[in-house]
Amino acid sequence: MKTYLYFIIFILCCGSLFGQDADPSLIGANFSPITIEEGQTTTLTIDFGNGSGSIIPANSFTVGISTANNFYTSDGITPPAGTGGLLFDWVYQGSDYWLGTNKEIPAWGGGPITLDVMGIKASSDLERTICEINIMGNFPAFSNNVSNDLLDQVRLKVNEATGVVTYDCPLLSANVGDACD
Repeated sequence: MKTYLYFIIFILCCGSLFGQDADPSLIGANFSPITIEEGQTTTLTIDFGNGSGSIIPANSFTVGISTANNFYTSDGITPPAGTGGLLFDWVYQGSDYWLGTNKEIPAWGGGPITLDVMGIKASSDLERTICEINIMGNFPAFSNNVSNDLLDQVRLKVNEATGVVTYDCPLLSANVGDACD
């Protein structure tokens, strides 16, 4: 009986040591404020977290952020920030799509990822921004709950400007169309 008990304890300990259950998670996101005028800025905040007690190795997944760039856009230069944003190496892919490859994510690590955007054209309704996690290398030993990998209902409305709009065109991406011609 004593040998059997030691065997059970050994199996449980090995499972704890080698079992990986890291789960990169997009917990929620919002714009603040949710309605702006052309030429005004707002901040997108994405709540990111590692929903487990396991470290996620670097280069295991990416986070993509794609705005409704016909109506609002980042400057294409300043990468996403915040304590969660610092956990990624960000690359601007064009068409206001930011792709962040993870650095090592500590157990239970995370925080807000922030991105400033400017209204460039009035929209008739709330326009959608998509935030997504894509698993890549170094992740097969981990479990991932795909139900928290996509936020596609993050919305912002841009109203027509009530005054003169001045765009800082050298800082805006090429997506602003007529605004910087």
